[in-house]
Amino acid sequence: MNEPEFDFTPPDTGNWQDRLVEERAELLHRLTKLELFMTTDHYQLLAAQDISLLGAQRKVMENYLDILNRRIERLSIAEEVYGKVIDELGL
Repeated sequence: MNEPEFDFTPPDTGNWQDRLVEERAELLHRLTKLELFMTTDHYQLLAAQDISLLGAQRKVMENYLDILNRRIERLSIAEEVYGKVIDELGL
């Protein structure tokens, strides 16, 4: 039996820094939607296990967002430092 061929060629979506910022924006959007849902009457009608799982999901998303924020902050600091070095060297 022949296995289907799988071609994993990611689309050219810019540099990794742009993708990082885009990923953060998408995650923040999804987290905001989840938090809004958690304030609705529909949320209150969910089974206790589903409420618990959504709470756990929210925490994981918040942790992930924190990691992305810290990576972006480090990137911004690095770009500032490298920019100063490049300017001082006249490159």
